[in-house]
Amino acid sequence: MSVGVLPDADDRAAALDLSVHALVMAPAGSGKTGLLVHRLLCALAVVEAPEQVVAITFTNKAAAEIRARVLEVLRAAAREQATDDPHERALHETARAVLARDAELNWQLLAQPARLNALTIDAFCAQIGAQLPLLSGLGGGIGIAEDARSLYLDAISRLFEEIEDASVPVEDRDALARILRLSGNRIDRLIEPLSSLLARREQWMHAAAARDHDWEAQDALALAALIEPAVRDFEDSLDAVQRTALVDLLREGAGQSPLLAWAAELQGWPGIEGAEFALLRRLADVLLTKSGERDLRKPKGVNVSGGFVAKQPYTLAFKALLESQEGNEALVRAARAVCVLPDTELPAELRELRAAWLRVLRRLAAHLRLSFAEAQQADFPQLAQSALQALRPAGGIGDALLSADRRIRHLLVDEMQDTSDTQLRLLESLTAAWTQGDGRSLFLVGDPQQSIYAFRKAEVRLFLRLWEERRLGTLPLRRLRLSANFRSQPAVVEWFNDAFTRIFPRASDLLRGAVPFASSVALRRAEGEGGVHVEVCDSAEREAEAAAGEAARRIAPDRSVVVLARTRRHLEPVIRALRARGLTPACQDIDPLGALPEVRDLFALARALWHPEDRLAWAVLLRAPFVGLSWAQLVDLSRGRNELSWPQRIEAALEHSTLDDDGLRRLQALQQALDASAANRSLRAELADRVEAVWTALGGPACCTRSALDDVRQALRALREETRGGGIRDLDRLERRLGELYAAPREGQVQLMTVHKAKGLEFDHVLLVGVNRGARGEDQPALHLLELADTALLVPRPDEAWPEDHAAHRAFDLLHDLHTQSRRNEALRLLYVAVTRARRTATLYVSAERDGLTGAAKLKSNSFAGALEPVIRELVDRAATQPAPVSPAPSGQAPTLLPPRAPRLPVGARLVFDEDLYRPAEIRTLRPSEAVLTAQEEPEARRDEGDLYAQLVGTLYHEAMQRIAGEGLDAWADAGASRRASMAAGLRRRGMPEPLVEPAVSRVSDLLARTLASERGRWLVSPKSWARSEFPLAGLRDGRWISAVIDRCFEDEDGGLWVIDYKTSAQSIAVDQREAYIAAGTEHYRGQIEQYVGLLGTLRAGRKVRGALYFVEADRLVEIPA
Repeated sequence: MSVGVLPDADDRAAALDLSVHALVMAPAGSGKTGLLVHRLLCALAVVEAPEQVVAITFTNKAAAEIRARVLEVLRAAAREQATDDPHERALHETARAVLARDAELNWQLLAQPARLNALTIDAFCAQIGAQLPLLSGLGGGIGIAEDARSLYLDAISRLFEEIEDASVPVEDRDALARILRLSGNRIDRLIEPLSSLLARREQWMHAAAARDHDWEAQDALALAALIEPAVRDFEDSLDAVQRTALVDLLREGAGQSPLLAWAAELQGWPGIEGAEFALLRRLADVLLTKSGERDLRKPKGVNVSGGFVAKQPYTLAFKALLESQEGNEALVRAARAVCVLPDTELPAELRELRAAWLRVLRRLAAHLRLSFAEAQQADFPQLAQSALQALRPAGGIGDALLSADRRIRHLLVDEMQDTSDTQLRLLESLTAAWTQGDGRSLFLVGDPQQSIYAFRKAEVRLFLRLWEERRLGTLPLRRLRLSANFRSQPAVVEWFNDAFTRIFPRASDLLRGAVPFASSVALRRAEGEGGVHVEVCDSAEREAEAAAGEAARRIAPDRSVVVLARTRRHLEPVIRALRARGLTPACQDIDPLGALPEVRDLFALARALWHPEDRLAWAVLLRAPFVGLSWAQLVDLSRGRNELSWPQRIEAALEHSTLDDDGLRRLQALQQALDASAANRSLRAELADRVEAVWTALGGPACCTRSALDDVRQALRALREETRGGGIRDLDRLERRLGELYAAPREGQVQLMTVHKAKGLEFDHVLLVGVNRGARGEDQPALHLLELADTALLVPRPDEAWPEDHAAHRAFDLLHDLHTQSRRNEALRLLYVAVTRARRTATLYVSAERDGLTGAAKLKSNSFAGALEPVIRELVDRAATQPAPVSPAPSGQAPTLLPPRAPRLPVGARLVFDEDLYRPAEIRTLRPSEAVLTAQEEPEARRDEGDLYAQLVGTLYHEAMQRIAGEGLDAWADAGASRRASMAAGLRRRGMPEPLVEPAVSRVSDLLARTLASERGRWLVSPKSWARSEFPLAGLRDGRWISAVIDRCFEDEDGGLWVIDYKTSAQSIAVDQREAYIAAGTEHYRGQIEQYVGLLGTLRAGRKVRGALYFVEADRLVEIPA
């Protein structure tokens, strides 16, 4: 089809005009990438260097596709490949012009394709930071932290350490204490909200940084922008006569019923000033039902319970008014909106809470920058912010700071609907100095209907605002719209044109992220079967079987089949159903790396090497294919040796030959590999290297398929990044990371992926499952920020202690409701993305229960089916209760309940561990591994110490003793009296209930005073030739791994060593009960002190070690005999 007959030919031609700054709206299947490539070639044909043309997109895959397509066109033009298609011919003519420019200026693009500047927005920001390291604030050698949660946690930890730091301004410490009280003085409850705020800090940083910000004025503007349109819509939903009648009848009712007494204050239709606004909300409320969806009241529902006395004129008039408004949806919508409007100004308590949040967030952001600097890493938002800072360090110099050969002449941005606010401001800075006719050009292309990445901080409202304002900063934009669909058959295009026109919003709404639907024109010819089908099933299992059967039927050498779902969890039944049919699913980012057997075995090896007492890890390791013990051999190995660690059991079995020959040979091979790695000093120093060496020596690679080997290598990279020296830095983080990485895709006949993953792809047949499964709800965030055209509204979540009718709830709930509506609108766009992947057919699977009385299908409101209800309701209700047709599974295949264990590696199939050939990674740091006492090993008395009050009193006393030993007795001459505020803050930070804070501080102060008034107590913390407080020790004792933190240990005047354990009590102990208390405590803690003495004795061999308990209340030091 020639360009001249395309329905959008004029707009496509304008998109190639380099004198035009273009903003292109390109629906799915419209050839967006092809148009961008053509525009890029037009730009290359006129520049001095290819680096002056920059194409930005949002994924590495998309950037690689742009480069590949440019090179493909250039190579075809170099071969002078002929084409009959006028559009392709125009593309090749442009490519030949680029080749001529290439030859003229000696670019050698085909030999040096890296000169094509197509990259992601994050890479582009990093590039700017590298060119301008000082202005960006990043410095040199900064790395990208793809998972920055550990850095966020570090910043949060630094923040809460300040609550006791007297050098921090008291206003900031008070603010931090205020925020801590929101969580019941529990830091752990703030970690996730604060981490989330850091991840999306670009939304609040500007507001938090502006200390002199006029919040009251901004609040007034923002609230007016929210309130006035809703009030105007409500007023317009009734004519003047109806409004007057409503006011008059309510005023009459005020004298008849106390429930309507408020209406006596009505002097006409109320406005939004002062007390009138509350009257307006009550007026809207009286029109609606009290529960459910809050529909317009029915006349028969008007009764005395609402203030309407039967047969009274005002009651009859109200019923008549309601009858006249039946079907007035505009009135219902407007009344609902007015009912939930907040007051015209934020309450004082909410403003004070916001001020506290802003103080805390400013300090938190500063700590994050310090964490970035120390780690020499930055997350993606920081890269964008730093690039923006570099480009306009003092008011917007733009790209003039970039070196001459890197200045941008033509900028192209793909997926413009996925930009964040910082990224948009970056583009504004880059083009700030551009003027019309200066030879530079901007090309922005995107599809707001495919904006589905709000969780990545993408804001569809930014694209909508560009479209409405027709400019980026001061640069005018020409709006262009594509409508041709080159992808889908006519029946598919016809279906989604009809369906999405009915369910998408009618108009754009920046507040609610609403995008109107833009229809397409199908250009493909109809070929055989095509269209969109809805299959109704009676259960999720039937749905999975139906989808698997349809996938099997559609498989063909020249056809692609994909199963899509909203979440990975929705795909699990389909994977099982496909495998039951003997089909191999090709899963894209579906199988977590940590769930794969090969990775689980590798991880078990890592944990076993790290900690010989990790019994579960050793059991998994011994059953792994590359070790290969059977269950029977494992039982024989454990028989009579349950008290021994696994390494000890192995040693005993090898010494006494208590296993069969096969088992012994396998254990010998394992022991040889372990001994060889232990003898290598470099391997001992780096756990990840030792794991890889042992795994290789045992034949681990021989147990893996090619794709599984890629997965193991990916797991090893993660392990290497999460280990330091001989230990794992954070076991939970490593496990979480393995759960968030995904297995490499396998070859398969049917592809499976989430809808998000499928964006940008296309398939012949699309099967969408889980259509009637709801989406998971979102928790309320700590802060809601609503950005408007000229202002913004920042509202914190109200304190839970505030009453339910507090005005703060109205403001926050309104913003949360707008956020919820935005997510619902995004769900519509996600459904659009799913269906528009199809070239030939799309099948939607709806499993729905039926109403017992009506037989109607129950469609969940937060599901795709709920969104599609106007389109599919009649079809779903008509469908028989029988399940959708299911292709029979191949006979003779019984379902597998549990996957079989991988075959054991033959005993003789060993890979030799050659120490000379193995080169471990560079040793960066050495850190011993640590573990803690288990519940069984912990003395009973410790678990019975009491409630949180007792625990925190003990904790605070221990910390104070550590500081006294470090700072000296003179610094604590007042026994901590001057530190009471700091102590109280420490208790609150750990979650102490407010009523108990002051008693706990008093108790700790009393214990400290007793200690420092005693000669014995002062001796414990006085300077020594060698001394440690809160001293961590770990080691193997009597076949068990013991880890401890010793309260105080030191060398006395005679050269002997002491181990001291402090014992506090929550309440004062009567004098006549102290002896019994000391005797009981001594007996309970005897074993613990003996363990500590043994550990220190091992560390300081040849020295006498004495252990004692210091009972603070009684000022008694009780030595535990060795």
